[in-house]
Amino acid sequence: MIEVKPHYCEDECDSFQTHVHEFTGSVMLAAPPDTEGLLHNHRFAGVSGPVKPIKGSHVHIVCTNTDFFFNHFHRIEIETGPAIPVRDEEGNVIGHIHVMDGTTSCDFFHEHDFNATTLIENPIG
Repeated sequence: MIEVKPHYCEDECDSFQTHVHEFTGSVMLAAPPDTEGLLHNHRFAGVSGPVKPIKGSHVHIVCTNTDFFFNHFHRIEIETGPAIPVRDEEGNVIGHIHVMDGTTSCDFFHEHDFNATTLIENPIG
């Protein structure tokens, strides 16, 4: 997991924003050590931060909490992968998505891995 600087979006408030992405996902099953009876997963959803340019593409910062299970939740703070074009049936680019791959914070003596993608940036465009 990358280290995200606190209040990332506050640094970007005065810049021109082009787009953000909605996202939704579920983490992999996990449990605290020696507690197989507490095997569980969590769900998460939200909206990414603004565009962060990288060479030849861009990424987004994703910061959110998972839902609760047995009095705990986990924090997700990652940088997405670069843009992946989405094409229509004729091969025209109609938008893009980003891969989200990482590990949650360690809470209640365990963490969860997750893999997801953002939603297309302009679904009704």
